[in-house]
Amino acid sequence: MRFGVGATYQQNTATWELTGGLWRTVPTTTQPPTMVWPSLATEPAGSVLLFGGITGGAASNLTWRFTGTDWQALAPATAPAPRSQHGMAIAPTMGGVLLFGGLGPNGSPLGDTWLWNGASWSQLAPATSPSPRANAAMAFDAAAGEVLLFGGGAWNGPTLGDFWRWNGSTWQAIAAAGGPTSRGRAVMAFDATRQRTVVTGGFEQQMFGPIGAPGTWEWNGATWTSIGGAQPPANSGAIGAFDSVLARVVVHTAGPGPVGTWHLGAASLAAATEYGRGCAGSSGEPTLRARGLPRQGNLQFALQAMSLRPQAPVVFAIGAQPANVPLTATCTLLVTPPLLAFATADDAGSALLALPVPATSALHGATFAAQAAGLDPLGPFVPFALTSGLALTID
Repeated sequence: MRFGVGATYQQNTATWELTGGLWRTVPTTTQPPTMVWPSLATEPAGSVLLFGGITGGAASNLTWRFTGTDWQALAPATAPAPRSQHGMAIAPTMGGVLLFGGLGPNGSPLGDTWLWNGASWSQLAPATSPSPRANAAMAFDAAAGEVLLFGGGAWNGPTLGDFWRWNGSTWQAIAAAGGPTSRGRAVMAFDATRQRTVVTGGFEQQMFGPIGAPGTWEWNGATWTSIGGAQPPANSGAIGAFDSVLARVVVHTAGPGPVGTWHLGAASLAAATEYGRGCAGSSGEPTLRARGLPRQGNLQFALQAMSLRPQAPVVFAIGAQPANVPLTATCTLLVTPPLLAFATADDAGSALLALPVPATSALHGATFAAQAAGLDPLGPFVPFALTSGLALTID
């Protein structure tokens, strides 16, 4: 997920969630203040922890939790000093989240290590530590059961290329040739499918300098391997994580530079493509979107119809192929022959239809079409408002 920074670093309070390769905004009633450069990490229980960042022009030591539907402000009795651009990673073997370094309020790099246990922060006292730094990349290597840290650097100083592991009680330097070049603010994520830790992107030479750090590497627990082929653009505003729906590492670049979403692995056939036009209702023209991609084994795949009349009965039509059957001069049935499923729109005019895709190779390349209609006696094309069509291809 992403919070608090848009392209070219503008500050905001939008919360975005990436599932199955598709981004969506998450409406929340509560959210952290406008900020830039906080750090986020998944907690062992599945929620997302946010700490620090710059808000109101100053570094903070705020602790927030995203539950999946809303943000909660937490008030631990003890917390790390205010900072930004620090490293954080889930540490399930320690029952929490590990934090290292960052930039303090005066811009000086920090070198302390903290553990969040789900309720409180505690400072750790390792016998050895990486040098103070900001923008280090951190991730949990589930194959080895340890947190890894790579690179980083001081404010507008040279970047680093050293590599460390947290063994549960202290930091240990890892001497391994052939790894990434020195860089700060790289993306590091564990690929659970391939059991590798991936490093890509960031800035090299000088922090916040004009030189992006190209290249992608993977760590198998003993050696580094450089990965060729197409690459995300060198970008210091990128984030990345393992997407369990796509079963691969996904990277989102947000500037400076090109903005886009990339995944590591072979191209997928899975697609959800809009076609045709719908019929407007009293809430405007409704839309039909896929939640995730229709991949084999994606049990979270769903269709979402939006901009319907609140609390309206909704019909989802699923067919073997697209159609073009006129209903009125401007309304068209876009699916045939349809199988029907029923739902009810919520107060926001949104209805969801769960369509879990079983893990069977027989579905590879299968195509379907979908459309939704909501009861709308107040619309111009009574009694229904229709969405556009959605052509689905399963991989």
